[in-house]
Amino acid sequence: MNPPNALITPQHKSPLPFMAWTEFKMGIRTGQFRFLVVLLLLLGWSVGGAVGRGVATSAYAAGETACRYLGVMVAVWIALGAVRDTQMRTEVVIFTKPQPMERIALARFVGYFGQILCFITALFLGAILGRLATGLGLLGFTAYGFQFVRAVATLFFVASASYCLASLADSVIAGCIVALYWVVAMGGKEFLAKIYFVWYSQNLIAYTLLGLALLCFNLWFYRKRWRGESKVSPVIKLLAPTLLVLGGYAVWVVLRDGHDPMIRQTYALTRIESQNIVEGELTPGFLLPDSNGKPYSLANAEGKILIIALWSPQDPESTLLLSRLEEIYQKYKSQGVLPVAICVSEDGGVARTFAQGEALSYPVVYDWGTHNAARQAEMSPLCSAYRAERLPYVVVTDRRHRVTNMLPPPAGYEGTELQEQLELRLSEEPE
Repeated sequence: MNPPNALITPQHKSPLPFMAWTEFKMGIRTGQFRFLVVLLLLLGWSVGGAVGRGVATSAYAAGETACRYLGVMVAVWIALGAVRDTQMRTEVVIFTKPQPMERIALARFVGYFGQILCFITALFLGAILGRLATGLGLLGFTAYGFQFVRAVATLFFVASASYCLASLADSVIAGCIVALYWVVAMGGKEFLAKIYFVWYSQNLIAYTLLGLALLCFNLWFYRKRWRGESKVSPVIKLLAPTLLVLGGYAVWVVLRDGHDPMIRQTYALTRIESQNIVEGELTPGFLLPDSNGKPYSLANAEGKILIIALWSPQDPESTLLLSRLEEIYQKYKSQGVLPVAICVSEDGGVARTFAQGEALSYPVVYDWGTHNAARQAEMSPLCSAYRAERLPYVVVTDRRHRVTNMLPPPAGYEGTELQEQLELRLSEEPE
């Protein structure tokens, strides 16, 4: 006769990785999962085939699509998974097994988040294939990696928040509150401060910590009435409040060190904004981080003829301008010509994405004072100082950094005007 413990099958004693793998396989075998993977491949193909010297626009478009639009789908997908047992009426079968509640909850979350990683991978793979279909190659391929990490961190917060709300309330609707927040944030962008947008690169650490905290609180209180006399792991009781405090501190640091007229303004950037560009006078100065995070100012380019270009990833022409500036730099750098591209974006990771994705060898700096606003000229301190009503906007200076020409679009990236002004500068001020 078998001992009582023989009634507990190996599956009942399964370690966490096996349980998570089982949850993952159950999901990827469904028709809905396969349909979504194909759909995301096609979506990635459609947004990733952007033209350009490098892959920057393709990588950025894939990252934006994943962070913004895939976020809504992930919130619903996770919410449905969190209440699966209630919907299928299998609670008694699942929760009477000799497994700690937190192990079951964590295994399910890991399994479902593994499916989300497949969704993200399908989207980026489609973007890469779309780029290859243009025949332009994969110059700057590492930009895909940066945007992929950004998408994973963003959707981790979405998944953990939706999973926590849905499982604790035992309701799909509770989890879909995260999807509703995503829609409201995208629709009301002009009226919200930057800290409310999870997908901005400068916010990712804070929201990742908060997502981990929510996950730990969920493991702590998951299916409490089914727990019986078993105790919650002390590790979870320690991690939950610790991660919450760390996440709150990270949010405070972003607010403290940032610039956003809706919350807090930084004195240095208000001084930059108070400048006014005038032809024949010194160009407005700045001290901003470059794509590697190092401070960059006009003093770094002493004695150079500068091409200062303000650009935004939202303008397709900006990629054309960045590529043209690279060609100009390679042709004239020996004669002391230096382009400086100033990224006007609310997302702190855009400058790095385009510098890598376009393989740019000249400085790309980031105006971290850029904030959400209705008009481009009002978004950035430097846009205000340079009176840039439309982007991309190009300013040419002499070797003493006095403004000689201001070229609004499309003169900066089309035609011969920029080339002619450079030739004139070089003839008047040879090195």
